[in-house]
This record gives sequence, C-alpha cells and structure tokens, in this order.
Amino acid sequence: MSPLFFFKIMMARFSNIRKFLVDESGTTLVEMMVAIVITTIIMIGGLQFFYGGKLFLNHGKSRRIALAIAEQRMETILRYPYNQMADSLSEVNTVIGGKWTRSTTFSGVDDATDGLGAGDSDGNTDDYREITITVDWGESSNKSISIKNYISEYGQQ
Repeated sequence: MSPLFFFKIMMARFSNIRKFLVDESGTTLVEMMVAIVITTIIMIGGLQFFYGGKLFLNHGKSRRIALAIAEQRMETILRYPYNQMADSLSEVNTVIGGKWTRSTTFSGVDDATDGLGAGDSDGNTDDYREITITVDWGESSNKSISIKNYISEYGQQ
C-alpha cells in the first residue's frame, strides 16, 4: 500500500468533516417547540410524582402520630385499677396538638360463659370492659385510627 492511497483516504474523510461543518441545515423552530412541549409534559409528570409522594409521606407521619397518641392514652388508662376505670376516664373530642382529636369510650361486656343478663351466675353483667380510643385528624376529621382493648378485673384480656 502506497502512501498515496492513505492520503486519498484521509482526504475523503476530511471532505466529509468539512461538509458537516459547513452544512447550515439544523433544527427548525417547529422541531424546537415540539421538543419543549414533550420535555414540559415529562417534567409535569415528574413533579406530580414527587407531590404525590410528599402527600403519602405526610399522611403516614400523621397516622403514626395518631397511633402514638392512642397508645399513650391506652397505657395511661391501664395504670388504673379495674374498679377505677369508669366514665371518669371517658373523653370526647379532646384536642391534642391542634391537629388531632381524641375520644375514649368505655363499655361493659357480658360474657356468655357465666350466663347473660339476669341469668348471670355471679350476678355481674359487666364481666369485661371494652376500652376504645379513637384519634381523628385532617380536614373535617376525615381520617381516623381506633384501638380497642378488653380488660377484666383479673387483668388484660
């Protein structure tokens, strides 16, 4: 192979590069507008994804705080002896932290194993107490969490 052959190959390649550099064709205004619209649509979708994620995380945080409020109230109630757990511990819509409202209810449960109502063998129709704690949050309290516990005079059930 002669040096002339290599020279011809190199010149052919340089002429292609020169043609590319001198070529004045490019993107038109319409192509740029289409690219901008497509990019904008993709960015809006991405922003919606992040916004939705933020809402999901905030809801999870509020739910965890509401559960902690309910559990703390339940632990406070369980410190009392059985005969002191009564309506005095009931509460309705107690505001906690400005965002959460807590309600605590007690109700008696008659166990069927010793008879029901007047036929109760030990004469006690309040065999268990059901403790329900509900914590609401959000606009017009549309989100809530409830926990229940049953306790007897012999201990937690």
